[in-house]
Amino acid sequence: MKNRTRTARPEATAAADWTRLTAAAVFAVALLVRLPAVLQSLWYDEMYTLLNYVLAPWGHIVAGDYSPNNHVLYSLLAKAMSLAVAANTFDLTVAIRLPSLLAGSAAAVAIAWPLRRQLPLLALAIALTAALNPWLVSLSGWARGYALLLLLSAVATHLLPQQHRPFHWAYAAAMVAALYTQPIALGIVIGHGACMLIERRRLFVSWLISTAIAGAVVGMLYTVFLATGAREYWAGGGAPSVPYGQFLRELLPQVHLGQSAVHAAFLVPPLLILVAGGALAWTVATLRPMLITFAVATLCAILLPVAIPRTGEVRAALWLIPLYCIGAGALLLVPRPMPYLRWAGAATLLIFLAMRVYAIDTVPAQPIAEAVTRAREIAGEGGTVIGVYTASVEARALYRGIDAVAYDLPTLRQVERNASAPVIAVVFYEQLLGRNPEARPLWDYLNAEYQAVSRLAGRVAPAAIYRRAP
Repeated sequence: MKNRTRTARPEATAAADWTRLTAAAVFAVALLVRLPAVLQSLWYDEMYTLLNYVLAPWGHIVAGDYSPNNHVLYSLLAKAMSLAVAANTFDLTVAIRLPSLLAGSAAAVAIAWPLRRQLPLLALAIALTAALNPWLVSLSGWARGYALLLLLSAVATHLLPQQHRPFHWAYAAAMVAALYTQPIALGIVIGHGACMLIERRRLFVSWLISTAIAGAVVGMLYTVFLATGAREYWAGGGAPSVPYGQFLRELLPQVHLGQSAVHAAFLVPPLLILVAGGALAWTVATLRPMLITFAVATLCAILLPVAIPRTGEVRAALWLIPLYCIGAGALLLVPRPMPYLRWAGAATLLIFLAMRVYAIDTVPAQPIAEAVTRAREIAGEGGTVIGVYTASVEARALYRGIDAVAYDLPTLRQVERNASAPVIAVVFYEQLLGRNPEARPLWDYLNAEYQAVSRLAGRVAPAAIYRRAP
């Protein structure tokens, strides 16, 4: 027995070392493929968060004017990072995105972590798929809390109670952090409840107590926002940035491509991965908590906009990401026959994902800095650049080159009367401007009196540059 113990211990140590080395390698790969996106121009939501929260006093983040753009825990981390760098735009861009970069890279490892000993090859396949998942890569390059939220949700799912205790503090702490990052983590809470009822019913009460305590803590943290507009915002009838039908159509292409697509061909591969891969993954008991949790959370994200229209954002259904990665890994490695076909399929998928990551790394979410620079070049030294509609105030504050802003037609006409020719208008959200009935006069005037001279590609929204006709 002694000899067995002595020989088993070095083998266990070697296996643990190999696991840590593999996890570190996956994290490094995930980090490297996300770095180019971190260096791209800030886009509207990020600029809003930077100017109104990250650069504001600490107290304003945790108790100031309410905005859904303030992912509180993430804003606190971003502010801490911003204080460590010089206050110029480039340094701030990298600093406020650093928590998301690290969280998104760590999430690739966290999604597959429970399988590291039982099925290491399947764990590696899932982790690599997550490292190269285009949507997760995109979220990891934003100064927003979504990548952090996904990491915390995965960690909390792994920490679900597995033995009787009055209170599971690690699980409760992870859920407090997730909910304080973004309230849409409520979908994860519901998913955890379903998981406990299906997989660990005898521990349901233990989970419920831990969740209730976590909920009480989060409730106290968010109560301060009730007096600063939270209730009015969510009770209001404002429409989301995309119609509900578009929101549904974009879900599957988003998780597969990292951006929206209209071609029906892009619906088939992610649907196959999610349905067939998910069915195969269900045969692995270790994966069931993740499958149940994120499937239920996805269902909540799809149904919630019906009751609360403002929640109708594609990013609110980011729970599809772990389901996609788990399904892809299971589809490639769980079936035993035809190993060469499996390896060919794995190589094909990884190459496809790498190509999509390259597209994300070379096309910014919104080319605001590039559009301002280009508009300034077209206007010349004596010309006037006008930022038109959403994101213009923020772009003018952060990127030099915009002389004035206009959010309605009377303001634009007033700016034109005082402007030096040539007059150049840069529009960061053509789709929103053209769709908003209140802004219709501004949109019609722009199309009648200006000529589009340049349009820069963006994954969230392109930017257009117009020159006023002589």
